[in-house]
Amino acid sequence: MRVWYLFLGLILIITSSNLNLSAEDDISTDRPSHRITQLGDGVITGNIAFSADGTKFAVPTSIGVRIYDVKSDKTLAFIQLIRMIGYLSDIVFSPDGNTIATNQGELWDVHTGKFNFQLKGHSHSVSSVDFSPDGKTITSGSYDNTLIIWDSDTGQLIQQLKGHTDAVTSVKYSPDGKTLVSTGEDRNIRLWDFETGGELGLLPNSTYKSIHFSPDGNTIATNNWGSVELWDIHKEIKIRTYNIENLNVLSLSYSPDGNIIAIGNSDYTVNLLNTHTGEIQTTFGNENVEMATSGGYGNDWFVPDDGGGKQQVFSVGYSPDGSIIATASSENTIQLWDAHTHDLLTTHTLSGHIDYVSSVMYSPDGKTIVSGSVDNSVRLWDVNTHQEIMVLKEHTDLVSSVAYSPDGNRIASGSSDGIVLLWDVQTGESVGMLDDHKSYVTSLAYSPDGKLIVTGCGDGSVRIWDSNTYRLIGILKGHYGGVNCVAFSPDGKTIASGSWDSTVRLWSVDVKEHIITLSGHTHCIIAVTYSSDGRLIATGGVDGSVRLWNSKTGRFVKTYEERYMGDIYSIQFSLNDSTILVGTWGLTYIWNISTGEKIDQLNGGAFLALSPDGRTLGMGSFDSSISLWELGYTNSK
Repeated sequence: MRVWYLFLGLILIITSSNLNLSAEDDISTDRPSHRITQLGDGVITGNIAFSADGTKFAVPTSIGVRIYDVKSDKTLAFIQLIRMIGYLSDIVFSPDGNTIATNQGELWDVHTGKFNFQLKGHSHSVSSVDFSPDGKTITSGSYDNTLIIWDSDTGQLIQQLKGHTDAVTSVKYSPDGKTLVSTGEDRNIRLWDFETGGELGLLPNSTYKSIHFSPDGNTIATNNWGSVELWDIHKEIKIRTYNIENLNVLSLSYSPDGNIIAIGNSDYTVNLLNTHTGEIQTTFGNENVEMATSGGYGNDWFVPDDGGGKQQVFSVGYSPDGSIIATASSENTIQLWDAHTHDLLTTHTLSGHIDYVSSVMYSPDGKTIVSGSVDNSVRLWDVNTHQEIMVLKEHTDLVSSVAYSPDGNRIASGSSDGIVLLWDVQTGESVGMLDDHKSYVTSLAYSPDGKLIVTGCGDGSVRIWDSNTYRLIGILKGHYGGVNCVAFSPDGKTIASGSWDSTVRLWSVDVKEHIITLSGHTHCIIAVTYSSDGRLIATGGVDGSVRLWNSKTGRFVKTYEERYMGDIYSIQFSLNDSTILVGTWGLTYIWNISTGEKIDQLNGGAFLALSPDGRTLGMGSFDSSISLWELGYTNSK
């Protein structure tokens, strides 16, 4: 059932064009749109990094880097990256603790949060970075198959190292700074002379994602799913293989004395491997953490669980003095452990969704936002304090759509478990259920008077329900593929539905019959919405086009075009119908409807919700967060 949702994010192409309508403009762009805040802390996406003095540790997330104080566990700083390319998997402190470098190729001031500079020289994205022990250089590995050594103060390119025949996935300096080691998708580990850039050695037939130097610099440890392997870098041979039975090895860290390797596993346990005896000295973990229940997440932003609902330790690291072991898990939880007694010292769970946000909506009074996610949960947020108010968990599969009732007292949530749940906003209790669906629920909407709920289903049907009695009162059939989106007209007399069959159908609510078919899209429809006056219908989807239609006649009006825009996941009209807002993968586009001019482009997007006063835009994103933007123009009625 997850296939419906996950497929929507696969294609990243788009076109659009200018639109010329007779609607009056009421748009002022005398100030830029700007992000107000983000709801949710993001999802942990990579390795934990300690500062050299051991007082701070940093965690990469889907929206930026969070820096914490080790003793107090308080957040010291949040660094929001300029533009996320791929996902943030690798971060490292400079030896003096003043700078953080990321695999986005960005360097930031730890104390001020100020952006220093971007490493520019690779022809593809950066996968891994590391500072030299003296802090004078930084080396990056890239998906362009190369390593580049940079001046860490100026960002100037010093030397490019070529040898890998596929993407470089990890790069590390030796403790003395004389050797670089890298691993890549070409299944080779390569050793490089830092001074000359020459290749020193090759360890073939490797499939490793990460590499770790022993403190004495003579050995490297690598993880190969169910095993840990040690290599002598001077003799260029494998010394030993440690098999971890029935578990996937996701992360490694040497203790500062080199006697222990901490191993992060797929069942949220940590094994401590004695490097001298080759035996597992102890195992700990799996404490005080709620296990994952969604059975696997959907994209590369997130580390999946083991398929059985157990979370994984995808980052483990020793503090510089060896007294603390830090772990990060797939349940968005950071834990600090006493490295000697293995007692749990502290637990910090990042707030918010832990997977894609699939739907957002403002309450009618504009004070709260409801969001649904692929993590199976529904969450309520306070717009003013930006805090999470409530988490609603009863669905057993991804939540595809959420909506407030017009009076604001109920929330409806539809899910791939085939059920729509009705929730009391004040108590958070489930008060009703629409469960006569024959397939997964992809979308839903309340009628303007709140008396009806319409749902779209994977079986191609559109169903109409009494919102008070929860009784099914009509089934609309005609689509030849699953229905992805539904919308009521402002007068409540018509329902629009978009489908995998590339058409939009309009239905009469009273007689429950098909009225008009809107044909023209060349691939499945993901988004459909009415203008506030009901004259226009906007549609979008996987074919990368936004199309406007006359809602009465079904006549095609115009297509918007913008190169490389990406799949269209949601569309909103401004309150006075002067602009149209289009949510895609990572970007939101805003057009003037009457002139066809693109008046804004915002970082963030996918699933959009306009505040009741039309001045703020909520964006549910594939990075698990919800961004709130103050729009840089007026669009009141």
